[in-house]
Amino acid sequence: MGGSIKRGAKSFLVVFWKILEVTRNDGNMDEVPMLRYYRVFHIDQVTGIPKNKLPENKSHDHNFDPIGLCDELVERWYDSPKIELGKTRACYIPAFDKVEMPSPRTFFVDEQYYSTLFHELIHNAVPVIMPN
Repeated sequence: MGGSIKRGAKSFLVVFWKILEVTRNDGNMDEVPMLRYYRVFHIDQVTGIPKNKLPENKSHDHNFDPIGLCDELVERWYDSPKIELGKTRACYIPAFDKVEMPSPRTFFVDEQYYSTLFHELIHNAVPVIMPN
């Protein structure tokens, strides 16, 4: 696309994996894990790409439909880190024992929101569910 990486820019590691189905000589199928990794740069670390070649950068928005069991798990999670919504990224901040999350409406599907939330919650927490 004609761009170049800015001097001093730091790359990010992106990991891709999936299970491949491979047919053996005897006709049976094996499942084989495939793993690849790539070093990538954020678009802000690149210069020289014409603006008309850059993808549109606007937030996704959809009608979020909460999943009751997921919300109940979070509500009953004793000693859960504090959760702050409406942030620009999902992360766990150990110094404050808090999770920052984008709005649930910005995820493409509702399950992605909960998957990301649970991922962040378990960074430094062991869930203890209190009985009714």
